[in-house]
Amino acid sequence: ELVSRFRTDRALTFVNEAFCRFFGREREELIGADFVPAFHPGDIDRVLEQIALISRERRSITVENRIIRPENDIRWVQWTFTGLYDELGGFIEFQSVGRDITERKNAEILLALQYEATRALAESSTVSEANTRALKAICENLGWDLGILWKVDTTAEMLRFEGIWHVPGVESIMVEHSLLPEVDLPSRVWKKKKPLW
Repeated sequence: ELVSRFRTDRALTFVNEAFCRFFGREREELIGADFVPAFHPGDIDRVLEQIALISRERRSITVENRIIRPENDIRWVQWTFTGLYDELGGFIEFQSVGRDITERKNAEILLALQYEATRALAESSTVSEANTRALKAICENLGWDLGILWKVDTTAEMLRFEGIWHVPGVESIMVEHSLLPEVDLPSRVWKKKKPLW
């Protein structure tokens, strides 16, 4: 388990060896550092809001969030944050105990994604509607702001635009209606048959 302690200013005061290995940093680098820099930017506010709820009456809280490790390796960690108090009830510092739950979280996300995409396809009356609803389900479950669907045209050896979905507020983008192999990211993904970032 990943064990750390930190003050109200978020400066780390203690980290165990497992914590150091998980974040790929030496203890000397971590002590005094902010405990949230490796948190996914989309999770920081939510985690801090939960920690702020800790009090003498409610000493512990459990939170799940994403961590960005070296080489942009994103992991899910379940933390139990506990407020430590002295015998007079004065606050000392927070303690966190974390466990890597990435495999379980990925399985949950995949199941939810499969269910939502299947439901979207079953409830749609046209292929275009099914494409849009399936893209929406995929993007919402994976936390993506934009999704574009391409169909392989084996006769012409190119990708053809099939649909797009994006969250409100994301600027609509111009999309070419066909892509040639090796020209851009979707085509390179198609040819290599593996994800590229």
